Amino acid sequence: MNIHTILVAGRMHKELQEIIKQKQLSQTFRFMEEKDVTMEDLNWADALLSFGPTDYFEGHSFKP
Repeated sequence: MNIHTILVAGRMHKELQEIIKQKQLSQTFRFMEEKDVTMEDLNWADALLSFGPTDYFEGHSFKP
């Protein structure tokens, strides 16, 4: 599985955004608080990095 789009959700999303930006990775990232994650965000992502549960996560399957 190739991972191209990554959703980063959590209270430290701004700090992680700065760290990841410095690494100049080829993936596309989206950063937000867990409470702001929508089903659209989950459908967009190939992978989710989160430090707690997000709404809509239960029952969602990421793209194969």
